[in-house]
Amino acid sequence: MLDGVASPERLSGLLPIDGPDVLITSSADATAWAGACVLNVTALTPQDAMGLLCRYEPGLPMPEAERLAARLDHSPETLTHVGQRLSRKLSARQVLDMSHAELLELLRRGGICSPTERIRAAVEALAPEWRFAQDLLRALAMEAEARRLGVRARLTLADSYAVARILGIYDPAAALRKAEEAEHQQAKWLGERHRETLRTGSLIARLQLRCRLPDTAADQARSVWRAQCNVLGESDHETLETLHLLGEALEATGHSARAALTCYRDARKLRRIVLGEDHPATVESTNSYFRVKASLTPFAN
Repeated sequence: MLDGVASPERLSGLLPIDGPDVLITSSADATAWAGACVLNVTALTPQDAMGLLCRYEPGLPMPEAERLAARLDHSPETLTHVGQRLSRKLSARQVLDMSHAELLELLRRGGICSPTERIRAAVEALAPEWRFAQDLLRALAMEAEARRLGVRARLTLADSYAVARILGIYDPAAALRKAEEAEHQQAKWLGERHRETLRTGSLIARLQLRCRLPDTAADQARSVWRAQCNVLGESDHETLETLHLLGEALEATGHSARAALTCYRDARKLRRIVLGEDHPATVESTNSYFRVKASLTPFAN
């Protein structure tokens, strides 16, 4: 976890080479790193957090207030939710003695999700990518693997996707060519409607968008999304990712904001059902929906 990072792509060398991990940074633009997501975390200063708790439980000792504020991530939402219970039936000591699971359950019952829990959800959201390409450095030695295992090997095909994904961080145009090659081989040996082929098709649309080809990206994303709906179902997490991506591409064209709004609205609705209200992907679609909706509303603030 690094603070004050302006260019996260320069930190890729810090990721371990012997297994999956996650890099959490602050002050970074999510568009600088393919697959990155932003968690908007609001926190009070320790002093303000302690003061808020003391208003709910007058006479609360400062050391106890400090420990409780820290355990609640200095989050206004969690502090308020727990503080309201401090004034009724809970004591600060009881909350401090709760297990992590008990505290999370207390927050969930009030519809609250702490920043720590949101970060955990973000890490879990990355797990499919880790399983698909567990060893990124080995993926970069794809040509040697292809000679050893054969170009039709599933591992080689997975590496092709991984290389395109990683290369997209540094050179979207080169990554686009690599992804198109991978999709061609996957369609030939796995089939055009195979999950992995469709996943690469969605990556191609994302790379086209990064290469400033929004109309092409919109056509590609729409085609892949329709195929994923038929093969995987409209509620599959990869189908929903492509639907949100279609919204991004339509919005980027500059002339399809209302169509983009529909994509964000549907992605938000299904992600809330499938992933939950506080999942980073749901928050992403929600933020995009309200942003575009505001832009289409006359005299919007």
